[in-house]
Amino acid sequence: MAHIEAGLRSFDRRMAEELNRVVADHLSTWLFAPTPAAVANLATEGITDGVLEVGDLMLDLAARVSAEVRGPAVLAAIASRLNLPISTGRFLFATVHRAENRSPEAMAAWTALFDAVATPDRPVVLALHPGTRAALEAAHIVLPPNVIVIEPQGYRTSLAMQLHAAAVLTDSGGIQRESAWLGVPCLVLRDTTEWVETVGGRDSSAVLVGLDRSAAVRELDARAPQEQSARQATDRAAGLRLVRAGAAERISAALSSAERPVEVGA
Repeated sequence: MAHIEAGLRSFDRRMAEELNRVVADHLSTWLFAPTPAAVANLATEGITDGVLEVGDLMLDLAARVSAEVRGPAVLAAIASRLNLPISTGRFLFATVHRAENRSPEAMAAWTALFDAVATPDRPVVLALHPGTRAALEAAHIVLPPNVIVIEPQGYRTSLAMQLHAAAVLTDSGGIQRESAWLGVPCLVLRDTTEWVETVGGRDSSAVLVGLDRSAAVRELDARAPQEQSARQATDRAAGLRLVRAGAAERISAALSSAERPVEVGA
């Protein structure tokens, strides 16, 4: 058994994803870790045999398609197809899907947060997960007026909307790290994250705001001021050049070999 993205830990065992990660790591023969922090997490749990740091496989994919999402015409085509009144840097892109953000209390909190950051000139475009949509309807919670709901989108469309947005608001670990590669400010709607490399000080791409409306407004004002966000996003898209991590080749080579990967530190 091989586990890609082995060693990731949010250290929140209330999350089913966290329990699944731990179980998969302790059952696997091959553990392909994307980051040094992931390798260290495995070592802390006594797992060193079969561990190989390979880089992030999803970065390979993002680098492969990055040239296809850079141009302003890409966003214009998306806006036309989805009938969205948006342009580069003049919208916020959001996703919410985690179970902990589907309780009535959590949904009331993040919808209020969206209401605080969305404006007519810079709406929140929410790619609404069907499970989240059902939870909102069951709780009779109505989204704020400056939140525009769209269906979940394919990979290239999602990547393009992140790149051309003023900022991203999400509880998705995948989007958190994609936004980091793209250089897009990201407000993480969680209190913990398994992608610790993306969060930190003022210069980091992402910041944990949980469902704190005041924190979200403060961080968005600091990282993507409304009067500057169109220029920031335009410059960011024009200068995007992603470098592949080479994870796919490392994983393929390891699986093609007759031996298990060398123990970390050996």
